[in-house]
Amino acid sequence: MIEASDLKLDKTCESCPEQYNVYYHGQQIGYIRRRWDRIWVHCPNVYGEVVHEAPDDLGADGLVVTTESIVKWFNDNVAA
Repeated sequence: MIEASDLKLDKTCESCPEQYNVYYHGQQIGYIRRRWDRIWVHCPNVYGEVVHEAPDDLGADGLVVTTESIVKWFNDNVAA
């Protein structure tokens, strides 16, 4: 089982859309995209399943919510 603190976020785009690849021990397990006041999370990468989609109204806390959705997906689908 992993926790959000085990993840490394790599910001791949500073402008619109703001994007992050999410890694666990060097392996990409998630992708976060913030655009048009929405936030999407795909696992295990940009081409994977959408595991979270919501209004991006949480500011910096939005990244906490999205990493928690990646942790849940990983623990339910990979670590199980």
